[in-house]
Parts: sequence; structure tokens; C-alpha cells
Amino acid sequence: MPPREGTTATPPATTAPATTLPPAVTPPEAAGPTIREIIDPEETKRLKELAASRRREAQQILDQVARRNLSQAKREVIPKISSFITSSVEAENKGDVRTADLLAERAQILARDLLNAK
Repeated sequence: MPPREGTTATPPATTAPATTLPPAVTPPEAAGPTIREIIDPEETKRLKELAASRRREAQQILDQVARRNLSQAKREVIPKISSFITSSVEAENKGDVRTADLLAERAQILARDLLNAK
């Protein structure tokens, strides 16, 4: 229908120009092979056994204190200990036995402190 006299025709709706999206950002690939410490097989075995022993002790303490009525502050330490135990297992599974042992040691220390805290 033609526009009436004295009115202007409304131009047809235009669509906004399509905007181009930037390419998806991908994380850079590793620059090279991962560098790892070479540990003697006997030392590896020793560290694995030590880490397992520390994790076992920490878990036993957690099981023991679970039956106690703990303060809020002491209850907040329990997830940290569990996290160290889990991280230790993950590190060992990745072949990083030294880190696995250090994480297990942290779990053990926190668990002992929790057990001995008054």
C-alpha cells in the first residue's frame, strides 16, 4: 500500500551485519616433553612404601576421630587431610613419587595434630 500524502514511508527493517566471532581460543600445546626427576628404582620403591604408610596412618586417624564430637575448627581440617591423601594417590599414579610422599606426609602431620589436639 503506498504511503499517504504527508507521511514518510518506513524503510524496511534492516538486519545488523553479521559479526564475525574470533576463533576459539585453545590452550597452547606443551612446548616440549615434561621434565621429570630421575629417581633410582630402589628410592622409588621406598618413597611409594613411605607414602602408602603415611596415607594409611592418616586415614586410620580420620576413621578414629570420625566417632568423636569435634569442634568446628577440628572438623574443618578433615577435608584438608582427605584432599592431601587423594592428591598423594594422584601424584603417585602419575609417577611423581616424591610429591606423593610429601603430600602424604602433610596429611599425616595434620591427622596427628588433629588426634593430639586438646
